[in-house]
Amino acid sequence: PETLFGTAIAQVFFPTFAELANAGDRDGLRRRVNASLRIILTLTIPSAAGLILLGEPLISLIGGAFDARAVDLVQAALAIFAFRLVGEALLEIGARVFYAQQNTVIPMLAAAAGQSVSIGLAYALIDSHGYRGLAIATTIGFWIESVLLLGLARRGLRGILDRALWQSVGRALLGTALMSLTISAVMQALPAADGRFQVGLAAGVAGAAGVAVYLLILLILRSPELATIPDMIRTRPASSAED
Repeated sequence: PETLFGTAIAQVFFPTFAELANAGDRDGLRRRVNASLRIILTLTIPSAAGLILLGEPLISLIGGAFDARAVDLVQAALAIFAFRLVGEALLEIGARVFYAQQNTVIPMLAAAAGQSVSIGLAYALIDSHGYRGLAIATTIGFWIESVLLLGLARRGLRGILDRALWQSVGRALLGTALMSLTISAVMQALPAADGRFQVGLAAGVAGAAGVAVYLLILLILRSPELATIPDMIRTRPASSAED
């Protein structure tokens, strides 16, 4: 999901960031940065919840050496990495804001800070939390790097992280909450799955129902991202999505 939503969206927006930065259009750059952040948050917040809720049945499809204990172990790490998903995707935009302005020093320093925290926490948590400690350490490190980059970007581009962005976050959180309830309800209502096919089918039905509810909530709340995302998919990488 990070590659699909974070990296891909950042690559679509980056040429426009660079073009606006070279033209000195800081107002246009600010609008595009906000638009990209809103899209990423709208997509990654429900994706993170979906990984947590549907991770276990999807992991169990691997089969082979993946017995119940192995599934539990992987699911525990996946749930932690799901929280990292949002921060890592935001990092893709935060770094490219500076690259577009031909500044590679700040992303490098932010990466160094994030990695230093990750390494320090890994040593601190490995004994008490095992492999989960490593997942927690890298998750916190990525979030620190993202917060640093976006915070520093906001100092140079007054107006990013604006009210419209937080409204998008609110819509995404509400939609994700109802999506999560739907997935849980469907999983509980379906007959107990026996076999990989049935497990996969149940996860697919529950996931589809959850996505439908999430999109319905965004539609009811008139989320502008619903129109922007399809336009962005059809747009060439050098073009920008509508605000």
